Amino acid sequence: MRSKKLFSCAFSTFRWILAKGLFAFFTLVFQIMRKRGDFVGKLKLKIEKNILESKHIKEMRTNG
Repeated sequence: MRSKKLFSCAFSTFRWILAKGLFAFFTLVFQIMRKRGDFVGKLKLKIEKNILESKHIKEMRTNG
């Protein structure tokens, strides 16, 4: 009976550690993805801004 209780306690502790580990892992992955998303978003904004500026410069040249 005592070994069953010990096994149950060990199993629940293992499950708790596993759950915490998975939570930490996915939190880390999510943060990395979010940072990458911010980087990609900033890069897209920069590219769009450059395209708009180049169009504006071309219009200025053609209009005089």
